[in-house]
Amino acid sequence: MSLFLVVDDDPAIRTMFVRALSGLGEVEQAEGGRQALQSLSITRYDAILLDLHMPGVDGFAVLEALGKDDHVNRETPVFVVTGDTTEQSRVRALKLRSLFLMTKPVPLMMIRSLVENAVKKQNRISSLPKPTKRT
Repeated sequence: MSLFLVVDDDPAIRTMFVRALSGLGEVEQAEGGRQALQSLSITRYDAILLDLHMPGVDGFAVLEALGKDDHVNRETPVFVVTGDTTEQSRVRALKLRSLFLMTKPVPLMMIRSLVENAVKKQNRISSLPKPTKRT
């Protein structure tokens, strides 16, 4: 079963995203970057929905942490869903590590479809046989 993390400081947004992803797997929530980093350090997720601008630890800090070579969620697809429409934030998020960057409001069915397709792709990749070393 798939496991997802929704990170947003707005409880109404988190609830909408949880509802959109229900049926695809289990959905956990974090109300900010600090809580997200705690969860992300111990649990491997199949996809992450992340807001950029939150009080305290923001989404950029979360993306930076996920980009570290030894992070358990380094290969996890990240969908940034933000109200920030500036080119500077888009470029910064994409350089740090996000897979998709969407501006709120985003149709919930689109989020569901993107996450579902990313998980299917990850599952196909992980089911491929590992290359063997020749000696």
